[in-house]
Amino acid sequence: MPKEAGVQCVQVRPYLSFYIQLQGPQHRKDVNLLESPEDEILLTPCRESPVEDTDPSPNEEKWDFVLVSDIHEMGSEKEIKRKKYLDELSKKGFTIKKIEDTKLFYGVRAPQHIFWRYQCLLTNPNSRQQNSGAYQDVPVTTRIRVVHFILQNTVTSDLEKLHDLMKQKVFEAAFPLHKKEEITEILKKKWARWRVLFKEQPIEEIRCYFGEKVALYFAWLGWYTYLLIFAALAGLATVAAGTTVFSSSQVSKEICDANDTIMCPLCDQNCSFWVLSDTCTYAKVTHMIDNEATVVFAMFMAIWATVFLELWKRERATVATSWDLYGWDEEEEELALQLINNSQHDPRLYQHSYFRSTIVLILAVLMIMVLIGIAHALVIYRAVAMALFTQSEVNLLSKHADTIAVMTGAVLHYITIVIMTKVNWHVALFLCNLEKPRTLSQGENNFTVKIFIFQFFTNFSSLIYIAFFLGRINGHPGHYVRIAGHWRLEECHPSGCITDLFIQMAVIMLLKQTISNIMEYLVPWVSRQLRKKKKPSKKRSVILGEEEEEEDPCKKQWLKNYELNEVDVFSLFNEYLEIVIQYSFTTIFVAAFPLAPLLALINNVIEIHMDAIKMMRLRRRMVPRKAKDIGIWLQVLEAIGTLAVIGNGLVIAITSDFIPVQVYKYMYSPCTRENHTDMDCSTGYINNSLSVFHIQDFEPHTKVLPEFNGVQIKECRYRDYRNADDYTYTIQFWHIFAARLAFLILFEHVALCVKLIAAWYIPDVPQKVKNQILKEKHNNLRNELRREFSTTLSTMAPISQAGVLPKLLQYLCSVPPEFLVPAANETLRLVLGSRVELNCTVRWAGTERCQPIPAWSKDGQWLGSGSSQDTVWSGQNSSEQLLASVLQLNLTHDADFGVFACWISNATATFTLQRAEAAGHVPAVLAALLVLVLLVLLAVLYVQCRLNVLLWYRDRYGELELNDGKLYDAYVSHATAADDRKFVHFIVKPQLENRHGYKLFLDEQNILPNSEPSADLIMNVSRCRRLIVVLSVAYLEQDWCNSNFREGLWRLLELSRKPIFIVFESQYREIAHPAITLLKQHRSTVTLLVWRASSMTPSSDFWKELCLALPRKVSFPGSVGDPQTQLQEDKDPMLILHSSYLDSAGDLDPDGDLGTGLRGRVFGSPQPPRLGGRSAPRALAPSGTEEAQLRDGQRSELDVSDLGSRNYGARTDFYCLVTEDDI
Repeated sequence: MPKEAGVQCVQVRPYLSFYIQLQGPQHRKDVNLLESPEDEILLTPCRESPVEDTDPSPNEEKWDFVLVSDIHEMGSEKEIKRKKYLDELSKKGFTIKKIEDTKLFYGVRAPQHIFWRYQCLLTNPNSRQQNSGAYQDVPVTTRIRVVHFILQNTVTSDLEKLHDLMKQKVFEAAFPLHKKEEITEILKKKWARWRVLFKEQPIEEIRCYFGEKVALYFAWLGWYTYLLIFAALAGLATVAAGTTVFSSSQVSKEICDANDTIMCPLCDQNCSFWVLSDTCTYAKVTHMIDNEATVVFAMFMAIWATVFLELWKRERATVATSWDLYGWDEEEEELALQLINNSQHDPRLYQHSYFRSTIVLILAVLMIMVLIGIAHALVIYRAVAMALFTQSEVNLLSKHADTIAVMTGAVLHYITIVIMTKVNWHVALFLCNLEKPRTLSQGENNFTVKIFIFQFFTNFSSLIYIAFFLGRINGHPGHYVRIAGHWRLEECHPSGCITDLFIQMAVIMLLKQTISNIMEYLVPWVSRQLRKKKKPSKKRSVILGEEEEEEDPCKKQWLKNYELNEVDVFSLFNEYLEIVIQYSFTTIFVAAFPLAPLLALINNVIEIHMDAIKMMRLRRRMVPRKAKDIGIWLQVLEAIGTLAVIGNGLVIAITSDFIPVQVYKYMYSPCTRENHTDMDCSTGYINNSLSVFHIQDFEPHTKVLPEFNGVQIKECRYRDYRNADDYTYTIQFWHIFAARLAFLILFEHVALCVKLIAAWYIPDVPQKVKNQILKEKHNNLRNELRREFSTTLSTMAPISQAGVLPKLLQYLCSVPPEFLVPAANETLRLVLGSRVELNCTVRWAGTERCQPIPAWSKDGQWLGSGSSQDTVWSGQNSSEQLLASVLQLNLTHDADFGVFACWISNATATFTLQRAEAAGHVPAVLAALLVLVLLVLLAVLYVQCRLNVLLWYRDRYGELELNDGKLYDAYVSHATAADDRKFVHFIVKPQLENRHGYKLFLDEQNILPNSEPSADLIMNVSRCRRLIVVLSVAYLEQDWCNSNFREGLWRLLELSRKPIFIVFESQYREIAHPAITLLKQHRSTVTLLVWRASSMTPSSDFWKELCLALPRKVSFPGSVGDPQTQLQEDKDPMLILHSSYLDSAGDLDPDGDLGTGLRGRVFGSPQPPRLGGRSAPRALAPSGTEEAQLRDGQRSELDVSDLGSRNYGARTDFYCLVTEDDI
């Protein structure tokens, strides 16, 4: 076999210019004969080819491909065509081995020179594996790919290819072999088995066996599955948040309690009215899905989809670089393979036919219309089924007609998906053939787009109807939209239509994934078992006519591979399509089905290993194909990400009841009309969302039973916002419509902006990969530059005829000089404006008769002869000669940086000058963002935890107000209005006394009746550490608040330390009372607290702020008593009574939970239990006896044992207290 040698063209002109640089322009005439481009000199071959072909002998049993054919009669047309095809392969140097059994098997092995050509043509100049030396064996995957291409493109004398012969049944199959190798055992052990379900995939081994395209599919699927973990956890968190309101949702409660809400009939005939509470369970499930957490989850999934794609792009770039495929060009490889197969091949040029494109577009639109028509048929089925199920005599069907219609419609939808998938496949393939794609990759891209669009409409048409049209185009009672004038369209449940969408997606995903996985594995397994049962009989084996009596060792292997299921070009495509459709379900309508990511995660974990088992054990070996990305599927995934933003925004804005509930809360609920602090603002939403219909307005042909549970019905309710008089839309409908539109625009713009920011923030290619590629290019160029001078000698033979060589050789040494400086090729990073000297010092043997002259070049361009300072001297005993060349540079411009090469004889050293970049802005921006995030987090922590920290610090290190002579912690003044009394006695008092241990003095008298504090007021306030005023609307109506509140405030500031004023949220925002305005202006001297709807919870900020304003409480042993109430003895003259005490009753509820009386009529509280160590408590006298004693001037037997000893130094009231001992 002749040796194939590739060639590389190198022009000698650069070396001649170097010679002219040394000698001057006067020597140009010596080289004029080589100035024409025709005199280019061919140098060494690009690769050292072996002298002879090293094809293995047939006994080595290494075959690239196997062709299978039926046994035909001698002289038959099929046998003649088969022989012609095999003869063409033999002419190309292929070795063919024939084995006869029940079928004819032809083993094919390609000659070695084909792969030498392949390597020579496709040597990547930017490859890290570049080597122009000896031949390297190509990988097995490359051998199979090259042989497959040649087999497919070999043309017989009848102008028929292998594809045409297989259609004519001349050949039955063509496949590469699964070989029992080390890598095969590794894949079967670590990948293609169920025991390694949760282990990492051996991607590198997959690539070495199946090629890059299959390896990228599994790498992408594994990456997608890994990121699904976060989406699944977010979905579970959303469902968990929904379960917390499963039974506590106010809307669900109203539906479950609506026993008297009569709803309009669901059908026209034999349907009775029904009670809204019958759908209690349905409502609970709806509000488990439709809540505020769903909005956050939908936004999260929009961001997740973008982050997934951006991170995959980075991972793909890393993988492609590690596989040396980053600069690989598929079109270039196909052209090279065409030239290897036929050196006279002309490339197929790009063409575009507007006529064909128009025909394809029209047919595609017609197909989409058919798919939409099928969706309409499903809508009709649901409407008809709803009517029939409602009229059914079976109680189960009639009672749950709507749910059964939805579920059966979902099952029917799945059946249509299965059927139409096959139809879509053939239609897309037909349209793709009409376009006549130029290459295989272009045909795959066109087919991918078409099949995905068809499958999208097949899978999502019904879901789009349920999500956006169900219940919105059906009309209203008395004016229903009907199919064929007979059947009414479906209506939404009073809780919304989102549960219908939830059921539809759950059924489709569960059925589609479960049944598809079962069939995807079961069918190939059963098919293989049936093939194995057919035992072939022994036949003879020949090698192109050479008979062999003994059984060939290849026979068993070939038969075993033939028994496996066949694969085609769409085998991997099917896997991609299945996962991409699943990705669509996982992202587009995920707001209605938060469990979709979890189901996808479970499916993918099984899918990865099921595909592995199919490829390794159940199918023939797939033809390896090269690829550096997942192709057009990436654009499809990006389109799905955009559709996901739009779809989820529409689901929340239109399908769910999130927007109507929010509009009701903030515009129509009781919370907007009056201060209902203890009421859920969604109270009354269901009644508000149901319109009234009068029975007499039903259509004439509607047969409605006028009675329900023995009661004559005059009106019923239905879900809509219409007036009861003329059934036109109410103003609330348009408010909700505007809110839906505003939310949709806001959600989509915010989500798309976040997607764009995420795509910008995460680079597609990691900086590490970019730098690695840059360094490899630089090293390749530098190595090429080094090799330039080494090829000079091989180019000098033709030049010697012109007399140039002798003149040039005097500057070349037989042994290249040794570089002392630099020791290696240097890279210097210098700032702009610096000055640098490049020193190039060499030495050579003194016996050499050469006169090296240094020359410098920059970026391949020679510098002037006087650009450097050169010095020559002799070493010890003149045994060696040395030369130093110094190049001085001023780096004033960016162009001054580059690669400087010092050429001395046939030795070269390089200096790479790089500009030292200033501190990059990226770290600064990241640091700023980090600081900003930390500041935001600190701000959030400050807002959330500020009061807790202040309370902790106050309780631990705050001032102790002990032994100050005070009986109470706070004096509470409030108005006599019923709401104020309830607020103080049922909210403030239990919270402060029972929970926090404070003692309160409650008073509802006018605190400053005559703008002057009374003696009682001064005395009472002086006994309390703080003053609390409940500044309600009723309180502000007092005379002093309207006339001279400013003067009264100054007096209160004299009586108490920083008084506390409590106002209610509604009056704080809406009422512009001068008193509240004055308090806002003097926040430094008073404490102004606002009671809000959220202040009811004990852990709210209101109670924390109030506790901060009150004195510090300290814990004390039970045997000692409260140190803050150890004031004075029982005979303390300050323990006087109110002047009105005898005419009033005491506090009916001293503990604060049920009392309605007023505490504070007497300073001493009702008798508390005595502490341990004291005398036993006296029995309380009946109230009548106690009252008589008081009227008689006798002292009440009040238990004041907890007051303790007196400390006069701490007294701050207006009385001087002395004891008998002091006197």
